[in-house]
Amino acid sequence: MSPLLRVLLGVLALGVTGLGTEQAPALRSPVELALTPYVRSLRTIAVSAGGETGAFLLDTGGGLTVLTPQAARGVGCAPFGRVTGFRSSGERIDFPRCGPVTLRLGAHSVRTESAILDLAPLLGDAPAVAGIVSLDTLRGAAFTLDLSANRLILETPTSLARRVKSLPELSIRTSRQAGGAALDLFLEARANPGSIWLELDSGNAGPVLLSPHAITQLGLVLSPDQPQSVILDMPGLGTLPLGAVVKDLIYDGLLNVAFLESIILTVDLSSERAWAVRRK
Repeated sequence: MSPLLRVLLGVLALGVTGLGTEQAPALRSPVELALTPYVRSLRTIAVSAGGETGAFLLDTGGGLTVLTPQAARGVGCAPFGRVTGFRSSGERIDFPRCGPVTLRLGAHSVRTESAILDLAPLLGDAPAVAGIVSLDTLRGAAFTLDLSANRLILETPTSLARRVKSLPELSIRTSRQAGGAALDLFLEARANPGSIWLELDSGNAGPVLLSPHAITQLGLVLSPDQPQSVILDMPGLGTLPLGAVVKDLIYDGLLNVAFLESIILTVDLSSERAWAVRRK
């Protein structure tokens, strides 16, 4: 992985405090949104803001909604205040705030505050994006993420009930820092002793990352540089082989794009429940 992409992925894997999102009304019919392949195995999604539609990075580990300075100006939002976040490494980052603004993903509308971050220096020669869509952007919604098929489906209560009727339920935790400002999702993996909790991170285009204490619980010895195959036992999914490296984190670990491409994931953020089926 290039140093530039490492910096970008470090920025994406934030849990950030100080922002709020208004829950959108329930959809009357499911909305299917196309995802577009981006740098490496990252994806973007089309978002409309202030009459303009641009590509936003889709990052389930991002914690918050992000606008570039150009996108913020386009919606008439002047920077103010400060929001403070921490990379998964524990490094602190401060951003100016922007909002509230209305963003549209197809027929789904959300009014939210956001952080402002200039992504251009981090992306280098990669195509420009207008911001980052995270789980905070989808707060209160139910969705199905089929990353291998490049689609995100926003579910209605009826379509959600129909989809998950025969699916195994996952063991999850949600994380809301600063009294519920940011939103991240963690999946359980069995270990001994106890369990480990791994952040669901579509912004991680590299291997699964496991903290030193997590690999001790798993009884593993891993390299920080060369990915090695590990078997994770995840309630609702069973055992999965994944490539992983060791890295000191503030979490037990980070899942990655390869993991998400191996499953079809359905999440109801209002009830904090999730289901998945493994791809054949």
